Amino acid sequence: IDELTLQVQRDQASLTATVAQVKIEGDEVRINGLSLSGAGGKLVASGQLGPERLALVAQGEGLDLEVIAHALGLPRGALSGKLGLDADFDSAKKTQRGSILVKLDKARIDGVTISSASASAQLIGSHLDLQASAKLRDFGDFVAEARATINGSLGDPETLERATGSLNLTGEHMPLGLLSYVLPKNLGISEVR
Repeated sequence: IDELTLQVQRDQASLTATVAQVKIEGDEVRINGLSLSGAGGKLVASGQLGPERLALVAQGEGLDLEVIAHALGLPRGALSGKLGLDADFDSAKKTQRGSILVKLDKARIDGVTISSASASAQLIGSHLDLQASAKLRDFGDFVAEARATINGSLGDPETLERATGSLNLTGEHMPLGLLSYVLPKNLGISEVR
């Protein structure tokens, strides 16, 4: 499919996506020249998805998630914030390289207020390094770091099933009373203050 334009409008929220080319071959999809506008910012991207290869080149800044959510029919208040994206990676059986950075500012997701959040990943050979941080108004500040070893394309679900690695998660300024919701009952802890 060449030169595709899709417009979604609901009330005052309007999104326009244009794609230079969409190519589907078996279980592989290629999208070239995607441009999204009308969301308070702009997103441009190209990519490929299939079990043999996952690739993405994308840049976006200032995307208004509330406008996007409303245009797509989600209830008002379900999602808001500004999203930024910078990605350039290629993951195939023989090629593993690239990075991705996602930033979220002044967001609200299903009642949870997020002052800021970011996630980044670097892929070099079979090594995948991930870093993430989030400042949640009512739940505290979190930092996560992960390192994984992968063999194969990230587009192949079996690659993720075989991945091995480590994860470190740090939380600060957390209301400890919230632990009572996540601690297993069989620990015998009845109350956390």
